[in-house]
Amino acid sequence: MITTKFIKIKDIISEKIISEISNILSVNILTVRAELQKIVNVIKDDVICCLEYPYVEKVYRDTYYSFFSKKHNSYNRDCYRISFFTKDLSIDNYYTNASLNDYFLGYISLRPTTHRIMGNSFLHPQALKEHDFVCCLCTKTVLVNGRKLTTVGFPYCGQDNESITCSEVSILSIMDYFSSKYAEYSSMLPSKITKILAKFTYERQLPSSGISLNNISYVLKKLGFGTKIYSFDTKNNALYKYNEFIEALFIYIESGIPVILDLDNMHAVLVIGRKNISGDTVSKNESKFCTKKSLSFASFFDEILIMDDNTRPYELVQYKTRKIQSFIVPLYSKVHMYATQLMRLVEVHLENLKNNLFKDLMDFNSKYIRRYFFTSSNSYKDYIAKSDNISNEFKGIILNKSMPRFIGVCEFIKGEKITQQQTVDCIIALDATESGTGTEYAENLIFVTNTSKLIIPNPYKNKQSNINIKDADTNYLISNIRNTNIFNIFANNLKGEHTKWNN
Repeated sequence: MITTKFIKIKDIISEKIISEISNILSVNILTVRAELQKIVNVIKDDVICCLEYPYVEKVYRDTYYSFFSKKHNSYNRDCYRISFFTKDLSIDNYYTNASLNDYFLGYISLRPTTHRIMGNSFLHPQALKEHDFVCCLCTKTVLVNGRKLTTVGFPYCGQDNESITCSEVSILSIMDYFSSKYAEYSSMLPSKITKILAKFTYERQLPSSGISLNNISYVLKKLGFGTKIYSFDTKNNALYKYNEFIEALFIYIESGIPVILDLDNMHAVLVIGRKNISGDTVSKNESKFCTKKSLSFASFFDEILIMDDNTRPYELVQYKTRKIQSFIVPLYSKVHMYATQLMRLVEVHLENLKNNLFKDLMDFNSKYIRRYFFTSSNSYKDYIAKSDNISNEFKGIILNKSMPRFIGVCEFIKGEKITQQQTVDCIIALDATESGTGTEYAENLIFVTNTSKLIIPNPYKNKQSNINIKDADTNYLISNIRNTNIFNIFANNLKGEHTKWNN
């Protein structure tokens, strides 16, 4: 029989509750207190908790049958769950509350494992005392005490140091996230990771000793992703220089793609977002990110948002003070363009535009902040359609234009400051399903626009036709927009206060 109780968050770390959880899970009381304290420290003080036992946590149940059940010592196969709500609830009003879904802030699960007890969890960012960040979000529906509830967040899972380590946790969280957003992917269990890697190992796989970066990439590739590994080290024998490496990392962050990061020498964490835009100017000591022509968007941020199974969910860390050597990007299989190619091709198209005498497109002698990202054409068209400051004439051209499923975009922002409501001076959009290896304009350019002019590649260039087409020999077709457009920075990829945390 499932037992349930409602308590305040501060009572979670009371001796009574900790002793109760310790006895149920047969885990040392000090371990229980330490793990719960990490969560209580970051969650709002007015949150109400619903405690449930037993709870079937599918990841732990999978490792229980593949590993823990084969030990001499007896392990519990059930877990303990704590769900969080913003409203004062009790057994008396829980079932009659029609707005319960609005108060639900997610849950954590506790496993009966010796060293680490934090299990598969899902928290809404608004459950935290501090959430000054933007991040990837997905939706999850669960049954809590008999009621089906839905919330948004990002999957979090702790390692147990025996059956799963940080490497497996990263893969599980990635798959949990993508499976909730795209039908092409499905969530998975640790035993499937073991099965995929079985032919690569000459040793036993359990207890787990971790998975190499290459093998993490291989697992994700087998699960349907077009993975890409970026590496950097201080010996300058890697593929990317530091500024390229960090720029690429931030392009994927801005694209809303969770990245597996090798942090502090062989510890895998997920990067899912960054700190909010603060309106600061670029730091003087970030000159390596700047050129005469551009300022790096990455130079405005000191902190990235990670999910670290060693600490807690949604942790902002100073990436410049940590050792970062590599990261893996799980790209959608139809995205063939990489971050570094996007940067290079934007430069190529700028030169083409400049040489074709489009002097009024932008001030080519001024310095601009360049913000690169990938997104789906559907999401970008939705942003165009819902923008009040974009003319119907421009919307009619862009919304009716055939586009690939994914595009790469560069926003040019004049000046040396950036805010959340920043306006954009010029936009270049490229076809992200192209490989990015060519330099011809017709291969990947979709459109270029400023506030009053729209430029698209000429589809009739060099085409044989009996019809006399005006401007058939020109590289570009130009539309002069009668009403001036105002473009705000595209903010659909990462969610936060500006989207009211809606997925």
